[in-house]
Parts: sequence; C-alpha cells; structure tokens
Amino acid sequence: MQKVTIIFLTLLSVLCSTPALAKDLSPAVIDRWIATLTAFENQEADWPNSGALDMNDGELGGDILAMQQQLQARLAEEVERYPEAMAILRQNGFSSGEAWAATYLQIGRAFGALQMEEQGGIGELDQEMRQALAQLDSNPHLSEAQKAQIRQQMGAATQTLETFTHGVSAADKAAVRARLKPLQTLFDTE
Repeated sequence: MQKVTIIFLTLLSVLCSTPALAKDLSPAVIDRWIATLTAFENQEADWPNSGALDMNDGELGGDILAMQQQLQARLAEEVERYPEAMAILRQNGFSSGEAWAATYLQIGRAFGALQMEEQGGIGELDQEMRQALAQLDSNPHLSEAQKAQIRQQMGAATQTLETFTHGVSAADKAAVRARLKPLQTLFDTE
C-alpha cells in the first residue's frame, strides 16, 4: 500500500492542466483500475517500482505540463517493463501501459478536484493565502528578498491548484465520487 501512496502523492504534486482526455471516467473503469493496483500489491515481486517515478523540478525546468506528460510516460514505461504487470493490466481491460497510466492520471485529477472542493475549493484557499500573505508582510524576521521568494512560491502553488481543478469533467468527479471510499483507502487519505 505504501507504493500506491508514494505514487499517488507524486502524481498529485505534478498534475495540472491535462490535454482533453478521450473518455469520461465511469465507476466500472475505476473498479478495473483499482483491481490492477490491488493485484500489483498482492504480487511478491517488487514491481512496478515507484522510485522510477520520482522527479524534481530541475529535471523538467518547472514546466507543469511537461512534468505531467513525462510522469505519464514513466508510469507507462514502468508497468510495460514487466510482463506480469502487463498481464494484470490486460486482464482488467487496459490495452497498454499508456492507457492505464492515462486513466491513473485522470482518476488522480478527479480525486484531487473532489478533495479541493471538500476543503472549500479555490475560494477558501484564496482567503487562506491572503491571510498568510498578510502575516508574511508583517513578519520582521524575513528580508524583503525572502518575502518576495515566498510570495512567488505561494502564487505558483495557487496557480497550480487552480489549473489542477480546472477542466476536470463533472462526469469524472461523479465517477470518482461513486468510488470515493475505495479510492480513499487506496490513497490512504481517510
């Protein structure tokens, strides 16, 4: 279960604007995807390797879309390296590692959008950011350069979250909502 959590947190940290995905999610697709991860967890072998999916900002120059595309490609490559993993994907209706990885990202975005909505959405986040900026401005222990850097980082984080939640279809959120309990268990977010 720890591998799944690590992979999901990695995905969640880089997911942002996604090119339009071909199909909306359905509860049945999510069930098939969950079945693949459950089967992976039940295997004795140490695959897929979540460490292969680690990325850092310097590696991609901070381009969020490029990071997402590279993450999807790495995830697909990782499962495609193992015939046993590909057999599990095919048994659950995924034609390729790429199709499985795209579904993974789509579920992750919808799950993240629902989590954001639960926590008050962007409006609540915006209010909290304004409060944090006011506290930052009144902090005498930070230089103006440090304050400027923190402001820039906070702005980038807000923009990332706005982009992350924007464009997730209502159908994807509804499908994830229908399978929220098993996904929360899988992602250890309960």
